[in-house]
Amino acid sequence: MSSVTLVAGVSGSGKTTLVRALSLRYPDTIAVPVAFATRSPRKGERDGVDYHFVLPETYRTLANEGVLLTDITYNGQRYGYSRNEFAQALGSGRRILAPVDRIGVAQVRLVYPDTAVTFLDAAPDVQRGRIGGRETVEAMQARLAISQDERDWAHQNAQTVTLVSPGLELEEIVRIIEQIIFG
Repeated sequence: MSSVTLVAGVSGSGKTTLVRALSLRYPDTIAVPVAFATRSPRKGERDGVDYHFVLPETYRTLANEGVLLTDITYNGQRYGYSRNEFAQALGSGRRILAPVDRIGVAQVRLVYPDTAVTFLDAAPDVQRGRIGGRETVEAMQARLAISQDERDWAHQNAQTVTLVSPGLELEEIVRIIEQIIFG
């Protein structure tokens, strides 16, 4: 049972879909923090719901003032969660569930050392299908290259990371995460 559970994984593995499914299932128990991001919204994304979309200068100010719990550069863009949002959710008795990359995992564990981490993998052909329509060819290739580093990290940290094999259905993964969160 963990108060903070992070979902890491390769791009296109379903991190956001999984987190959204669990937050809808347990809206009074699970808090999903909204990260700050310096990138532009993708089609269908909403500011304040999917991300807090900010200019790079604004993000730098947040990072420099210590507002951010995490500060990650991914594929040329910066992302970070608010320290205050984590603290408020935990202070109200809710549990945190958040998608993040391996660097974010390390940063969160500095403050919340008992953080549980689940890693979602996806076969490269599945990744291409999921991210191909939302990215340029160059951006997709960069994401696929980063994905191998993510996989390597997950396997090197298998003693502290729950690895979820590619090919599981969403409901099977939901049950795995429910067990981690609720015991």
